[in-house]
Amino acid sequence: MKVEKNLIEKVANGETVLKGEAVEIAKRIIEEGLITKFKKFAFFYQGDEKEIYDVQDCIIDFRLHGAELNINYLNPNKGKMTIFGITLEESLKRLFDAFTDNNKIMNDLEDRLFTVNGIKGQFKLSYTALHYCFAKGRITEKQCLDMMRI
Repeated sequence: MKVEKNLIEKVANGETVLKGEAVEIAKRIIEEGLITKFKKFAFFYQGDEKEIYDVQDCIIDFRLHGAELNINYLNPNKGKMTIFGITLEESLKRLFDAFTDNNKIMNDLEDRLFTVNGIKGQFKLSYTALHYCFAKGRITEKQCLDMMRI
């Protein structure tokens, strides 16, 4: 599906029949400068850009897959853990919250390899890097990701 920038702006400005969650996500896409990333996501999305409700579904699904983290478990039978968020910061923050809420998850996932949707390369999970980013606020999420890059 090919979505033009002006369509996202129309949705964000309330110039379409869409309301609620789709409008809020469209506003965030514009505010965060994620239009190019959204257009790439939409290109592979099944639907018709002329059908406004297909566009709505695409916008809402982008919230989940904008900066998706895929974490590989050591045990292949467990598969992988996926963390969703629109932005890298949101996804890393959710991962940090999962670590701080559950020590078992932290112990299981520390030093595991993970990938970020839209960013090339692999990374190794580090609670320390996440802590510096979110608990102490001393580094940005980009610096945090650079610390974990392998």
